[in-house]
Amino acid sequence: MAFSAPTGTRFGPISVTTPAYPRPHEAHFGRGSTAEPHVGEGGHQRGNGRSLERWPLAGLGPPEQASFQQKLDHFRQLAAISRSGVDADVTARRLAARGLVCERLRPAILRELGISQLDEGEVVVEFAPDPSTDSGFDAIDRLASAMDKDTKGLPPLFVRIIKAFKRNARRRAAELGRSADDVFHSFLVNGLCHVMGADIYDPDAFAAVFNVDASEIPPRVIDEINAKLSPSARDIDNAYRNVPLERIVAVAQRLTELAPHLLEYLEIKRASDAEIEDLAATFAPLVSYYLDLLRDAYDDFLDNELAPGALELTVAQN
Repeated sequence: MAFSAPTGTRFGPISVTTPAYPRPHEAHFGRGSTAEPHVGEGGHQRGNGRSLERWPLAGLGPPEQASFQQKLDHFRQLAAISRSGVDADVTARRLAARGLVCERLRPAILRELGISQLDEGEVVVEFAPDPSTDSGFDAIDRLASAMDKDTKGLPPLFVRIIKAFKRNARRRAAELGRSADDVFHSFLVNGLCHVMGADIYDPDAFAAVFNVDASEIPPRVIDEINAKLSPSARDIDNAYRNVPLERIVAVAQRLTELAPHLLEYLEIKRASDAEIEDLAATFAPLVSYYLDLLRDAYDDFLDNELAPGALELTVAQN
């Protein structure tokens, strides 16, 4: 399917030009997703002179304004997580999950999700399918089917989370009078539609994949979510491009701390620190965007007096 666009434009991450799920070389989910030299070369001589020169050149060094102690801590973490064969983008994301900012962080996140980087003066042209139209909904349905069938190229921990959701769908399908495949597919479709601005219309599927009794979620809760939270694909794109790096780092840190609890709940027993940190940083801008939605909807959701870097994911008691 071809689209025409004015000169100096690129397409956003929610653009759908084909129902096929992006392949690894298209979505840049592979571990060797960049053409940059790998960090940590030189075997086990971590933190040697060559590394100290290479890291800043690869955009992995500490901010110039950092204190001497902050720079020292930054390089200590670099020496701990970088090794021969580790992609520089992975290292940048793992640094973020450990509370450290580097110049490479945003490009590393954008490349991981296949989001195009814009030059000065370029704008995003959004071709997200409109879930309120038949053709748009059909496009989303085909995309969800492709995602369900083919997880090749996705981060291993993300694949295990998908499998856990499918397992929960099988557990809850009978009580809903539906097949497990139908429950999980509906969750994917409605989830994608919601990201593109549509209402949550199948709360039972959402409850099922999280292994929650659907009867425990009152209709008024779903009505309130639909009334107060209205995501926008364009705003999500803007978040990935423009959320301050310090906030990405703060959210990534908190997600890393919370991850073991979520993984335990989903009965995922195998997850390395590297996998958790990488995934936390990758989705930190998206979580930051949803936190802003919640903060706008509920005045007491977040403490606005918190200093940067001390973000707390506090659930509103409403």
